[in-house]
Amino acid sequence: GLADGQSVTFPVTTGRLHDIEELPQAGWAISSATCDRGLWLRDRRLIFFFATPGQHITCTFVNETAGTVTIRKVAEPADGEQFTFDDWGDTRPLGDGDPFVLGDGGEQVFTGVAPGDYLLQERPEPGWALGAVTCTGGPGPALVDHYDEVFEFSVGPGDDVVCTVTNVLIGHLTIRKDARPNDDQLFRFSSHTIPGLSPFPLTDDGGEANQVTLDIVPGIPTDIYELVPEGWTLSDATCDAGDWTYSPESHAVTVTLLVDQAATCT
Repeated sequence: GLADGQSVTFPVTTGRLHDIEELPQAGWAISSATCDRGLWLRDRRLIFFFATPGQHITCTFVNETAGTVTIRKVAEPADGEQFTFDDWGDTRPLGDGDPFVLGDGGEQVFTGVAPGDYLLQERPEPGWALGAVTCTGGPGPALVDHYDEVFEFSVGPGDDVVCTVTNVLIGHLTIRKDARPNDDQLFRFSSHTIPGLSPFPLTDDGGEANQVTLDIVPGIPTDIYELVPEGWTLSDATCDAGDWTYSPESHAVTVTLLVDQAATCT
């Protein structure tokens, strides 16, 4: 073995692939492993390298105090639904990189975690959304993308990080257009807070094309704004449920729904 600052030099055969592995050491994790020249690739605890004639390659393994990460699941309501997580770490997955499954009240514990940033993604479950994600014990809060169901968090040396991941029944927001007088004019709507939502048209010509229903994440403020066409003004906008506000300046309503709540904004 090697202690801090020590090194060892040995000859290798050129023209072939070699590997070197650091064996696990209780309480420690590899935070980085690099080589200063040549063709090399890291795969978790291993470095693969290819040496050419006359080449002197130095590979350095950096160790830091290992941390622990616990992922806890909360489902609202708790109905037996199971949620699958994908561990998208590249050179440093939390565990072995395999998916894991949690239901309400379940938890997954990872030990020997190297300091760094980690990314987990939940696979979509029909009727459910990724709600709040809180991580404690680390350098900072989790970064959450509710619509892609991805969250990122950091682990420092020796940290004991606990992330509580809450899933909620999805909310439904209906946007209804009321033109006065009825007209076949297309009114276009969009959102700053729903990723990937393309502007959608509504009309109020007396038919059934005057409303659309969107799935939204409860507990997260969601805005819908109108691109007011020339010759028209937006006189008002109201919602029949949820915590909502109307901004005449931005032609927008912002709505926050409760779990499994539905609202209609006109």
